[in-house]
Amino acid sequence: MISKKTAVTLIAVISATLCLITFLVTFFAVKNAPNEKGELYVTAEQYKTLAKYSKAEKIEGIIENSFYKDTDENALLNGALKGMVASLGDPYSTYYTKEEYKSYNDKMGGQYTGIGLVIKIDQTDGLPLVTRVFEDSPAEETGIVAGDKLLSADGQKLNGLDTEAVADKISGPEGTSVTISYLHDGKEYTKKVERRKVEMDMISYSMLDDNIGEIIISQFNGNCVEGFKEAINGLKKEKAKGVIIDLRDNPGGLLKDVCEILDLILPQGTIVYTENKAGKKDTYESDANYWDIPIVVLVNGNSASASEVFAGAVQDYNRAKLVGVKTFGKGIVQTIVPIQETGAAVKLTTSRYFTPKGRNIHGMGIIPDYVVELSLQAGQELTADTDTQLKKAMEVITGMIK
Repeated sequence: MISKKTAVTLIAVISATLCLITFLVTFFAVKNAPNEKGELYVTAEQYKTLAKYSKAEKIEGIIENSFYKDTDENALLNGALKGMVASLGDPYSTYYTKEEYKSYNDKMGGQYTGIGLVIKIDQTDGLPLVTRVFEDSPAEETGIVAGDKLLSADGQKLNGLDTEAVADKISGPEGTSVTISYLHDGKEYTKKVERRKVEMDMISYSMLDDNIGEIIISQFNGNCVEGFKEAINGLKKEKAKGVIIDLRDNPGGLLKDVCEILDLILPQGTIVYTENKAGKKDTYESDANYWDIPIVVLVNGNSASASEVFAGAVQDYNRAKLVGVKTFGKGIVQTIVPIQETGAAVKLTTSRYFTPKGRNIHGMGIIPDYVVELSLQAGQELTADTDTQLKKAMEVITGMIK
């Protein structure tokens, strides 16, 4: 009798192999059309490739004849493709179905299809903690509020996952539903929530005391670049003498977006460069035009990926001081490869990124210039009075202005 883990692995391998055979047969059929007798001729190399996976044909017959219930062919193939990518052992690489890829593109464009909330991972128990609920969203209508903790999605436990993996389980095609279990005021609730499109503003800004501006960046996608430009113009009109940029709980986003934003505040030079396994480098540069104002950047353990590109660049140039705690430590870049024939896509980790001074912080994170823990008492809300990190940022930037 095989173990459950072995069975799951075997099913994934079988599914992946069947899917590959289907692809190969289709590919060869397109390349070499059958003659009038229905015979299909392949090259010796093509035959070797088909023969390599011929054993799977027998297994397919066993499944077809012996499995106790009918199977969905599309679900089987999609599961096989997901299994192929999952076998890489990389939590950031994944296969998107056509519907999932559309949802991903909507999200990157600022039109998220899901239930409408922002999360971070609570380091004490590994559970997703809701930090923001968008107005007029399904989550708001369900009664989920900031401070609630998510337990499961469609019966799958969410503890121990990163923010991206949690988001993938919660989001989905418009009109579909997800059953969310969550903790609210210490009580567990389970509710079915219908997904729909939710407009997301990635940037918010305001004026604090002493002519200090604050810009909060939720993620580096959607309208973040235009929003950051609007924030700069707005704070200039308010005659801000310094600005605090809050990247706490920002899980990242698009590399091009964070580079466009950094170009607005960095002097001329390298913003970041990436390097793939072949040693090929791609460098992103800033020009000489930038907003010359004292800056402090807030970070925490959930500031990841593009947020760390931001933090690493301003730290290397000594353009800003970092306040908070060590960042997440995700120094790798994912690339989306669309599959034109099906409308699906594969997201793969393709390279590592390096700060202007050549630091790769994957698995290590970035240590702030001022390490300040955020210590809230049980049940205490984060406000201007309780936010010790923001208070330190105000102290630091006031010293930079004088």
